[in-house]
Amino acid sequence: MFQTDINHLLQGFSVPLLDTFMIGVSWTGDQTFIVGLLCLVALGIDLRRGFLLVQIFLITIISTDILKTVFALPRPFFVDDTLRDFGALKEGITALSEGAATAFLASLPESSIEAYRQLNLKPEDYGLPSGHTTGAVALWGGLAVVFRKNRLGLLAFVMIPLMMISRLYLARHFPADVLAGLGLGLFILILAAYLLNRRDWWRLFLPDSYSLQNGKRAWVLFGGGFLLPMLLLFSGEGHVGRIAALLAVNMALLTLIAFGTSFEAGNIWHRILRTMLGFGLFFLLTYAIKLAPLPTNSLATSVVKGFAPVFVLFVCAPLITSLFMRKNTEVTVSE
Repeated sequence: MFQTDINHLLQGFSVPLLDTFMIGVSWTGDQTFIVGLLCLVALGIDLRRGFLLVQIFLITIISTDILKTVFALPRPFFVDDTLRDFGALKEGITALSEGAATAFLASLPESSIEAYRQLNLKPEDYGLPSGHTTGAVALWGGLAVVFRKNRLGLLAFVMIPLMMISRLYLARHFPADVLAGLGLGLFILILAAYLLNRRDWWRLFLPDSYSLQNGKRAWVLFGGGFLLPMLLLFSGEGHVGRIAALLAVNMALLTLIAFGTSFEAGNIWHRILRTMLGFGLFFLLTYAIKLAPLPTNSLATSVVKGFAPVFVLFVCAPLITSLFMRKNTEVTVSE
């Protein structure tokens, strides 16, 4: 499953319109689209279910990053110079000739693996498992799980296979990569569905759940939500920014609960305000951090980049909107 035959087969249908379509499908797994959709869901539709969806997504992507680092395998466009790479091959890097597996169940040649590892790449640059595939399962499948809507399930059945095909078409992944991504994503999604169906998930948004005097529930929440991500941060495994983002989401949730922030959606204008504030603050702060004179390639800088925009997004937008909602309520009561 590390051959490039299927990549060549799909690229054999290449025409400009199909190229654009596949690039577009793949783009739905990029940061801009994902942040926009998660903002819309969490801030514009349902804050509680949105928080759950964001956590499912981040846990899935962090798990993917860890496995990518463990396996550290190359991508098809690097091991087969006859494939179109659609701009993925970085400047100064030359693709190998005949560096893919020679049989369906054969592994990649050790020489190809070592050549790719010597490029000193980031976790997301490795192939197995496919992060776009796990992300599609978490995003589209997660929507169906947290909202329990059949039509969202149908959307997931369309988007997930399309993402897998697009990654093969663009020579970003081998069949083994997308299948491993599908398996990992489904495992985490099924586990999440079980916990949400079997446990009182709505209690995550109650202050009492985080009181250490109430026993095991609080210890589990603090251990899984804060201690484990912090251990991962200092272990050096996976993508530091995404682990910091998970910490930010959990810290934002605690902050909102501590301030007694309303988790109700509000009217259409409250939803629009909250969504625009969140989306704008995220990208404004992300841009500001890029301009800041922070040391490059340091753990602290990576943590700040991952933590600050997400924390501000999920704290400021609901808090500010909650103030407007309270004022509207007070005006209505006074009248």
